[in-house]
Amino acid sequence: MRLVVLCLIGGGLLSGQTIEENRKAIRKTIELLEKGEDNQSKFLFVRRREVREFDSDGQVKFSESHTIRREVVDGHVITRLIARNGEALSAEEQKRQDGEIQAQVASMAGQPPKSAPKVKNEEAEIIRELPDALDYRLAGIEKRSGREAVVYEFQPRPAYEPKKLKFRMFEKVRGKCWIDRQTGELMLVDAVVFDDVNIGFGVLGRIAKGTEFRMERREAVPGWWVVEAQKIKYDARVLLVKALRREVDIRYSEFQPRD
Repeated sequence: MRLVVLCLIGGGLLSGQTIEENRKAIRKTIELLEKGEDNQSKFLFVRRREVREFDSDGQVKFSESHTIRREVVDGHVITRLIARNGEALSAEEQKRQDGEIQAQVASMAGQPPKSAPKVKNEEAEIIRELPDALDYRLAGIEKRSGREAVVYEFQPRPAYEPKKLKFRMFEKVRGKCWIDRQTGELMLVDAVVFDDVNIGFGVLGRIAKGTEFRMERREAVPGWWVVEAQKIKYDARVLLVKALRREVDIRYSEFQPRD
């Protein structure tokens, strides 16, 4: 679902006053996004992930959160669970985890560090479709975190014809994005599905009206932009059988370069 997030804009900020000029600017930002896709892997950080599931009446029926710390042990990056549902692990759980981490590190002895996973081909394909799928309009300049941001509103492109079923979602997406005026990097994006999207006439799946996505990014160190927060709330159905009503909230903090 991270794909909806990339309804973005960038590069040549303020120079594009027409939709077509803005479309060219979008492609520049996509290039920046793809270039920096693995930036997150170059940092150590703390990440809190909370998941809430809802019933058909919109009431929360399940909720849980996990907080992890990405750290280096004997030259290898590992992930340590530090809290569950806001509570620190018990001494017994910490001891057991320490043993598991030591075993994991021992098994990696002598092996080169693993490279960061690349964006899946399907995701990259959808990202590259954005300039053709959406129209963008300059909405003004705002200050965010002490930096000037160019604000754009986006909505479906009337003449757009999806080449694949998975691109149908762009026909019902609109929102706003804030782009750093100096670098052209995405700072914030808010997107919403404003009407139901049926895939394969609703047989293959459906994304319900009201599905929302929000992502915030910041410059962790000069020249390196990372995701600071990401939130998605969706109501979807797959193959007319499985209904998914869920909200996922992810927040990152305590960024430190690995090297």
